[in-house]
Amino acid sequence: MRQIVIRRLLREIFINDLPTILQNSKCLLFADDSKIFKSVADISDCEALQNDFFRLQQWCETWKLSLNAKKCVSIGFTNKKAQTDFQYSIGSQPLSQCEQVNDLGFLLNSKLNYKAHVTDVTRKSLKMIGFIKRTCKDFRNIDVLKNVYNTTVRPKLEYCTPIWTPHQKTYVDELERVQRKFVKFLCFKANVNYSSTNYAALCKQFKMPMLEQRRKYFDIMFLYNCVNSNFNCHELISAISYHVPSRNFRQKSLFRPDQGRTSIRRNSVLIRCQNTFNNLHAHMELDLALSLQPFKYKCKEVLYK
Repeated sequence: MRQIVIRRLLREIFINDLPTILQNSKCLLFADDSKIFKSVADISDCEALQNDFFRLQQWCETWKLSLNAKKCVSIGFTNKKAQTDFQYSIGSQPLSQCEQVNDLGFLLNSKLNYKAHVTDVTRKSLKMIGFIKRTCKDFRNIDVLKNVYNTTVRPKLEYCTPIWTPHQKTYVDELERVQRKFVKFLCFKANVNYSSTNYAALCKQFKMPMLEQRRKYFDIMFLYNCVNSNFNCHELISAISYHVPSRNFRQKSLFRPDQGRTSIRRNSVLIRCQNTFNNLHAHMELDLALSLQPFKYKCKEVLYK
């Protein structure tokens, strides 16, 4: 284990200067995962990006590194019907073009909708629900069953939710269907009539917040970390828009997010998080200057009441 940790550390140090060799594009690094990207308007932008791939190849040759082009893919994100067609390559090996890619456990497609990811996590979670029902059929303790659910199912449903939280009711209901199935199982164990009681009331009875409420909580916590500079990302922090108070001191909106012309823009991460905070802040004041634990407690109190 020690050798693995040292090897990973040395690799991260070794490739840490990779972004400095790129002249026309930007680069994101996480562990051994790298992404090179650029906004493309015409074929000249594609050629500029390809030139950075040439520099990447030269950098690898200088440091005696080899790239497996079969594990590298190119994907373009756009709402246009026709994308700029260009064949990228690293060295003499062309990069395969794809419409969907798995990025650190998150499914992204070229249209930037999250249907594939929602379907995937729902399918995996329902399988785990079935496994719990089979293996825990003799369990009677509700708290034990909830702990099993919270440690095996909910992490699948809530992995990186600030990035992909859906706004379409279809996807919201599809995700909530997983917890509905588990709540129905708890009702069977607790001798509670599931069909005659509202789902939201059952969640309160079993002290299980609805998944939609928990996604809002994660959005607020993401914004809290951005505002308090807990993320080492200046571009992310500088993208937050604050509301400057006027003579109307009753104005409770702390943020002033961009409204956006498209639904994708309006429901992008930072804009959605700011709107979520403003909506909660209008009903009960949330102080972003609080330390982490008191803020978590206050946020849950507002959301889960």
